[in-house]
Amino acid sequence: MTKSKEQPSKLSFIQELEEWKSLFLQHQSNEQKSRNTLALDEREIDAFIEFCRGEEEVERLEDISKLLMSAYFNHRREQYYKIHKRDISAQSLNIAISRLKVFFGFISDNHDEFLDLSSSMKKIRKIHTYAELPRFSIEENNKIALSLQALGASIKQVRRRKILFAIALLFYGGLRSMEVLNLKGSDITLQSNTEGKLFYVLSIVGKGGKRREVPILKSKIESFEDVFLEVDGELFEFGYRAFHRSTQRFLKNAGVKNLSGNHAFRHNFASNLIRKNVNMQVISQTLGHSDISITARFYSRVALDNQMKALG
Repeated sequence: MTKSKEQPSKLSFIQELEEWKSLFLQHQSNEQKSRNTLALDEREIDAFIEFCRGEEEVERLEDISKLLMSAYFNHRREQYYKIHKRDISAQSLNIAISRLKVFFGFISDNHDEFLDLSSSMKKIRKIHTYAELPRFSIEENNKIALSLQALGASIKQVRRRKILFAIALLFYGGLRSMEVLNLKGSDITLQSNTEGKLFYVLSIVGKGGKRREVPILKSKIESFEDVFLEVDGELFEFGYRAFHRSTQRFLKNAGVKNLSGNHAFRHNFASNLIRKNVNMQVISQTLGHSDISITARFYSRVALDNQMKALG
């Protein structure tokens, strides 16, 4: 990356961090990062800056160290427990670590005299607790399916039907939220397999602009055909936050605990495929992972649980 000519002036440590945050978010926006990524970056940086306000020993960027970062993440754990009366998930901590590493890397690339801040993060052990991946129970899966079926047959209001269809795509297709929201009517085609079963095949543009095809049984979403048939352009006019709120309301009304936002549907989808003994390569392709090792890393625990149940 070319070094930025516009560097923060010599302000207080907090002011300097705030100015670097503004430059970083502008850079992320110029790189056409999603609104969700920008919001996540801003939230994690703001949380770190707020922590630094109370650290008297930190007076300049060079004071950021592995010790400080360890103290910060311990602080995050303590604050989360005080509010929620339970431990913060490993997944949430790993997201915070990864976003701050990107932020520190940006500062390093654009600071004439500053060493690589992201190196302070490299020795902070990433936590992988596979059992913590959010997924719904068998009973909750049934409640979601029944609610989609019942509401799909009864709800007439156009916007609500679009929201229900979007939730159905999360549940039956394992899509990311932004993949759903960017979907066009022309991306959905009706096809049959060699056994004559009918599927709606979704042409999805995933991370990095990579396109993949995701088949969903016609019977699962045919009650929403009025939403996408004979529509070539964009299907959904609402944004991520409105979608997230609507999903929370849907789960609450269905009597299902919302585990960790819309992404829980994706983990649940993959876990269900593993329970059905679907090949890991097929799951990886369906989810749009760049490498099967990513799929194996996240879902190997579910596969092992299946083996133990079968052999127990």
